[in-house]
Amino acid sequence: MRYGFGPAFGYINRGFQYAILPENLNIAGVNITLLLSAQDNFPVRYKKVNIMKIMAICGSGLGSSFMVEMNIKKVLKRINVEAEVEHADLSSATPGAADLFVMAKDIAASASVPEHQLLVINNIIDINELEAKLAAYFSDR
Repeated sequence: MRYGFGPAFGYINRGFQYAILPENLNIAGVNITLLLSAQDNFPVRYKKVNIMKIMAICGSGLGSSFMVEMNIKKVLKRINVEAEVEHADLSSATPGAADLFVMAKDIAASASVPEHQLLVINNIIDINELEAKLAAYFSDR
């Protein structure tokens, strides 16, 4: 019997079961971790894992935050980290809106988010600084 969706599928064949599956997959923005067990009725159990959300913040939520969002996406790809990235204005930076907020130091003091959710950059166009700070953030996690 074959079942599955997308890139994941498996078989059950007369008590012997095997699966051809990636270790993790992303379906509609949700990370799925696959757990294999020979004792289960089905070869695969799916465990939902939330994807981290990062928000680039600027005063108006238009130009500079969009540029920082694009740079964050480039950096995440380089350091092999998966996250959902958006840009917004300072008033949208509330603790529940994202897991991490990236903003310039000139508006960081006005942010209403806890310090552990805040990544402050000195120069919004310096992708090397952004990469160093994001790499340090993720290495601590």
